[in-house]
Order: sequence, then structure tokens, then C-alpha cells
Amino acid sequence: MTAFVDSQAVLESRIKHAGLSDDIKDKLIAGGIVNMSQLAFISSYTPGSGDETPLIAAFEALLTREASVAEKASFRRVFNESYAAVTSQMRQQVERIDDTASRKLTQPERNDRYMRQCNKLVGVAIKGITEPADSLVDFCCNVYEDNRLRYIEWDRCLSKEQEMQSDSKKVTAFSLDSASGKLKIENKLPDDKADTSTDILLLQALTRRSLAMDQANLVEYSVIQSWVDRLMRARTDEAPVGFTKPSLKQLMAADQKLFMEMADRSRSGIQVTPAGRPLDDIVNQCKILNEVTCLMQPMPAAASKEVQSVKPGPYRETVFKGPGKSKGKGKNKTARMPADLVGCRSHTNSGQPICYGFNLGTCQEAVKDGRCSKGFHICAVPKCGKHHPAKQCPQWKSQAATS
Repeated sequence: MTAFVDSQAVLESRIKHAGLSDDIKDKLIAGGIVNMSQLAFISSYTPGSGDETPLIAAFEALLTREASVAEKASFRRVFNESYAAVTSQMRQQVERIDDTASRKLTQPERNDRYMRQCNKLVGVAIKGITEPADSLVDFCCNVYEDNRLRYIEWDRCLSKEQEMQSDSKKVTAFSLDSASGKLKIENKLPDDKADTSTDILLLQALTRRSLAMDQANLVEYSVIQSWVDRLMRARTDEAPVGFTKPSLKQLMAADQKLFMEMADRSRSGIQVTPAGRPLDDIVNQCKILNEVTCLMQPMPAAASKEVQSVKPGPYRETVFKGPGKSKGKGKNKTARMPADLVGCRSHTNSGQPICYGFNLGTCQEAVKDGRCSKGFHICAVPKCGKHHPAKQCPQWKSQAATS
């Protein structure tokens, strides 16, 4: 799973396309020419120079015989393709133009990466909804070639199925040509986004991202997938009492923080070294950092909307008279507080009466919505107001002592 010029599958495809036989292909590979970067420097000859004798001599040395005119012509074609590809890649690495178009994998290279992964990950079905889209694999490959880690957003993790369904839906858009500075019309595919609104859809999207990163040789599939499993466990595990499960927004913040820590620890590069993939060890280091795991913790649950007890107000012994002046007989009568409830409240803060019978344990009235015709069935002891008689209130003894 290497770059374009370092892929053996690409070289074999170009040899076959040029018309060289399988026997010549096998002899080139047996001689150590296994990719285009090696073929480009098989001799001291460079395209454009006059004498190609060193090139033909190297070719015939691998064949151990004299090459025919047709074989020489086909070999020249493969050699020039290899030289052009290698020099172009070297120029891009040196110049590092920001607006350079991202390279897409060739079909032989794409198929080679896919088949290698299928043979390696036995038991993992890489097909249908789990197969990463070509655009996702291309993006991961460009991250590898840039040798600098970037965050791979969740909505970028399309499936192969979704990408194929949107191939026919092209939209016309204007773009600026960086070379000439003129506007040009392009037919582009719409910017489809992966659906991650539910837990199962998120798991599928992140699994596709793990497969794409493995195909791009960024990190081993099992290593990055262990982080995905950790995210999903945080989402599905039962939260403690009084707490809620982490939201998808929390998981995204933790995922972004992981990539930030990985990028900070991979400043020297992310490409494969003789010691292996740098990100394999970095992922295991970063996924247990407190800065990452704290973002996946359950959050305190919101206060439940229970029936709130009526807060007591200042002591009063008369019934609530209501707003305005009284008119007529029988209005605004005063009511005596029972001797057993002296020192207790007769009304709530809002002026609603409190049932004396309930607090004395003698009320026989029908109760609806927490009250009878005499008033609310709540404790008349000041600073209580709960749903129990005053005689049963824990504060009754202290209230009786001060009254």
C-alpha cells in the first residue's frame, strides 16, 4: 500500500498496457525493478538526451537476450511514463503548491489496495455499506503523501454505495483557474455527506474511515478501530444515576481532540519508516490521555420537573381577602386558627388557603389536584409546605416549642 510510483501493481498494469509479454514482466520484477520509481532510473539515460544505448543495454541485460524492435518500442513507452511520473511527483514535493489538485488513485492501484486489505482482514466484510468511498480513500492517501496528519470529518466518510448512487448527479459550477485567472465552468458531483445521526450510522461511518486509513497505510485497521469501539462504548454504556450518556457532540469533540494530539506527536511525519507506522503507537498513546477521555464522560442530568411544594410565606391568621375593597355582607370574614395549629400558616405565598382539617387529620373532603374545598392539602408549618399533615412534620416539635 504505497504511493503511485512505488506500487508494483501500477507497474505491472503499465507493462501489460504497453504490450510487453508476461515473461518480460517477470524478468523485470526478478531483476529488482518492481515499481515505476526504480524503472525511471534503470540507467543513466534521461529522455531527451541523444544516446539511448545505456537504456537498451540495461533492458537486454535483464532479458538475458537481444530485444526485438517491438519490445524496445514498448519498453521505451513504459520507461518514459515512469520517468514523467517520478519527476512530476518530485517537483510537487519540492514546490509544495497549495492549490495543487489532489491525486486520485488509478484503478490498478485502487484494486491492489482493496484486495490486499480483504486478504489481510479475514472476517471483516468490506462490501456494500462498510466499503469506503473512493473519495475517502483518495483523501487518506493524499494525507499520507503530504506526510502531515489532518482531521477526517465524520460527514466525509461516505460509503461506496452512496458514492455510486450520486455519480450521475452532476451540478454545474464556476471555478477560478489558478493559472490564467479566468472563470471556467465545471461539472462537479454534489458534496454528499455521510449520515451520522444515529449510533449505528455513526459506527458504520467510523468503520469506513478506519478501513480507508488502513488502505492509505496511515495506521493499522485494528489500532484505529479500537478507538472507534471506545467511542461507541462510551455512547452505549449505562450512565450512573443522575447522569446522562455522552452526546454525539461530545464524541465528536473527543474524536477531534484525539487527532489534534496525534498531529502534535507526529510532527516528524506519518509515513512508514523502517520501525513501522508512526501512528500505530501514537494512537494507543493518545486515546488514554485525560484531555481526550474527559470529553466522553457522562454529564449531570437536568433537574426533573417534579411537583414543587408551595413555599411558605409570612405567618398570618386571617383568610386571604383578595384584591380590592370588599362590598356586601359576608365578604372578607376572618377565620380563627385552630388552637392546635397556632403558629402555623393559614395561606400560601400566593394567597391560597391551607386546609386545617388536613393538618389536623380530620378532613373528609374530596381531594382534586392536591386540594379540597377548604384549601390545599399541604403542611402548614412555616418553611415546610410539603404534602403531609403538620402533626407529622419533622419541624413540628421545634415549631410547637417556639409557639
